[in-house]
Order: sequence, then C-alpha cells, then structure tokens
Amino acid sequence: MALFTDGAITTLEDLRAYESEIYNLAATENIDLTQKAALAQQELEVELTARFFRDNPEQLGRAVVTPALRLWHTFRTLELTYRDAYNSHLNDRYQGKWKEYERQSRRAYDNLLASGVGMVANPIPKAPVPQVAAT
Repeated sequence: MALFTDGAITTLEDLRAYESEIYNLAATENIDLTQKAALAQQELEVELTARFFRDNPEQLGRAVVTPALRLWHTFRTLELTYRDAYNSHLNDRYQGKWKEYERQSRRAYDNLLASGVGMVANPIPKAPVPQVAAT
C-alpha cells in the first residue's frame, strides 16, 4: 500500500468510476481535476493532522492509503469539483451533485474514523522519479 505522503491518492479514472461525466464537466466548466484532487488531499491532510497527529504531525508520514481513505479522497475531490462548477455559474444542476458528494464525503470520513487510519511501523516512501542524463 502507498503512504499518504507518496503523492496522488486517487487517479482521474477513480473519479470517473464514480462520476462518468466528470471529464465532460471539467472540459465544459474549465476545471482542472488534477488540481482539485491535490486540493482535496491538502484538506484531508489538515483534517487528519488535526484529528490524529496534532501532537506529532510527522507521524502522518506513517499513514497508509487504505480503501476507506481513498474513498474519502475520491468523494472530497468530486465535492470540490461540483462546488466549483456550481459557484462559477450558480447552475442548479450542479448543486444537487455537489451536496450529494458532500454527504458521501462526510459518510466516508465517518467510516474512516470507525475503521481507523492505517499505519506502518517503518514507512518506506515511494522512490523519486530517476533523473537520466546522457554522458
């Protein structure tokens, strides 16, 4: 399993699995899904740190991406995306999905709290991309 700090938690295809029209929405409303996923991950980091790692924030580097955590991130990303789409034009067709993904995100967070945050004793971070140079 990947560590929380290894990079992107979900892929764009993970988002598409829950919302088949997500690419069309992003193109139509000029929304950067990769950026929304990064913002959602920052929000999760803040919430996890405040809830579990307040006294020792470095311990977040020991947290692993469990199915519960991945689901929370997926729904939070979709929530942020539809919130952005709604607020850019106040289009009611996006408000329903925004509110639904907000509820799903909250439920996924509650499930994460119930199951707990997965931790490892000796975290091994993902290796960086190798730098290749011709000599």
